[in-house]
Amino acid sequence: MPGPAAIIREIHRLKKHIVDLRNELDRGPIRLKKHHDRVARLEDMAKEAEDALRKLKVAVQEKELALKSTHQLIEKHKRQLNEAASTKEYEALLAEIENEKKTCQQLEDEIIAGLEEVEVRAAKLPELAAEADKLKQQTPKIQEELQTRRNEITELLSQAHKQLEAVEATLPADFRDQYNRLVKLQNENAFAEVHGRTCSACYTEITMQCYNDLLQEQFRLCESCGRMIYLPQSSRASVEES
Repeated sequence: MPGPAAIIREIHRLKKHIVDLRNELDRGPIRLKKHHDRVARLEDMAKEAEDALRKLKVAVQEKELALKSTHQLIEKHKRQLNEAASTKEYEALLAEIENEKKTCQQLEDEIIAGLEEVEVRAAKLPELAAEADKLKQQTPKIQEELQTRRNEITELLSQAHKQLEAVEATLPADFRDQYNRLVKLQNENAFAEVHGRTCSACYTEITMQCYNDLLQEQFRLCESCGRMIYLPQSSRASVEES
């Protein structure tokens, strides 16, 4: 029959296994939420792109109206040249026409750039919508995979708890109260493996007597952190071989 330290080693292994299973169980909803967030983000991007495209089209239309109005103003000022009462008025009209032509050139350049941008953005819209739709179609499959894995983990947890109860039942009665008290306070953190002669939890070196006791699989606590300590299986195997 294995000694208390060997039982502690197995209990710690099972408790860590249970923690790992629970962590994996918790990651399922997180993964699904991330998927939903990504879909929502793509849908928001598609909507924002659509709104931006709509605003860009409106801006281009406003510039086209401004261009038309400026051309009309040029024609008006050209007609007024023939009615100018003085050289000063004539020159002022010429200056206005020149400025208006510059305005027209600037508006035309902005309209061309705007139309090009409209074309580029319009081409990207279907890509965003398609990517969002593709992700949405993956949702049922992801949900099914997560539920299947959840069922598997639930079964593994049930088995692990049963194994843990069976192993705990083999603990000698002398150590049971102390064991229960420490586990109640720290659960899986109530244990620590000893590497060499160093506690892996607090990194304090244990005494040679304590190390020898662990080789004999006796129940020992770390004198520094108070955890139940044990040697790795490899250390026990080395002793048995020698």
